[in-house]
Amino acid sequence: DRTVPEALAKVVLSGLEKDPGRRPPTAGTFAARLRATSDGEISLIRKSKDVFHSHVGSFLPVLAACLSMVVAMMIPVRLAAAWAAHARLAPEGALVVALSCCFTLLMVFAFQLFKAATTLMLLDASEKGRFQPAGGLALRKLGAGLGKLLGTQLLSMADLRPSSWWANVLWPVVWAAEGRSGKDAIARSRLLCGSLPAASRNLSVRQYGPPLIASLFFPCFMSIPDSTLHSYGKEVLAGSFIGSLALFEPIVFGMMFLGFGAAFSFLYWSALRCRNEGIEITLPAAAREDSRKSAARTVRPATLIWAGIPALMLAMVVWRANGRADKQAMED
Repeated sequence: DRTVPEALAKVVLSGLEKDPGRRPPTAGTFAARLRATSDGEISLIRKSKDVFHSHVGSFLPVLAACLSMVVAMMIPVRLAAAWAAHARLAPEGALVVALSCCFTLLMVFAFQLFKAATTLMLLDASEKGRFQPAGGLALRKLGAGLGKLLGTQLLSMADLRPSSWWANVLWPVVWAAEGRSGKDAIARSRLLCGSLPAASRNLSVRQYGPPLIASLFFPCFMSIPDSTLHSYGKEVLAGSFIGSLALFEPIVFGMMFLGFGAAFSFLYWSALRCRNEGIEITLPAAAREDSRKSAARTVRPATLIWAGIPALMLAMVVWRANGRADKQAMED
């Protein structure tokens, strides 16, 4: 029946495998796989938003602290780019592109820290049976493990396998829940994400969408008038007020990730159930509950929007740059 999504069909057929070793080990595991595949990422996002909206005061300061790190780290990076521009070590356009790349990578790392902190906070709430301010404790644990977290992030970035962009998204949760880091955490993430590949891919789009939108916002905005794409680079590298706004973009665009941070923790626990390795933790009831129904879809409209907006912004910048008469347009 072609109206049945392929991922759902695979789960059903796995229960009919002739080799018992290839079947789900228990009926509960089969039910967990069937439910997780049918719901996709929408149920995970719904739980995440319910938890966040019920406890804004717990999660908002933690994400703000993680994003503040991006601002702090971008200051010396931008000063180095300004010095390189003044010394004419590289074209201004190339330096702006380099700044955008650093900006995106730092924002992704801030989101990784927030995912780890969210997991720590959810585990604390599950253990105590209630939500209480645990952001300070989570941030202290992040600070103590920052070296391992940064090292694992660099290893994940160096993973050039095409699947790494979605299969490596759970390593911060693995670090927080299991204490693993480095290659061990990445391997564990790939194993768990492989249990729910569609949900992992669709959630990863929510992770990379805000940093890409933030990095492309000013170039896209400034590329609309005919003569401003090149001047934007000068503003950023000269340290003017307009250029300084680029340092505070993480606070604005990073807030888009507030509703998605806990979804990766719920993905982790869902993958454990699908692998018959554990059950989902018990959390205090959320004050807000989303009653929207879900359906088994490989790609949902919201996923296409999160992926499409950065692509359109980049296309606008490239189109405007190449449409100008300026000889330096292509280089810019």
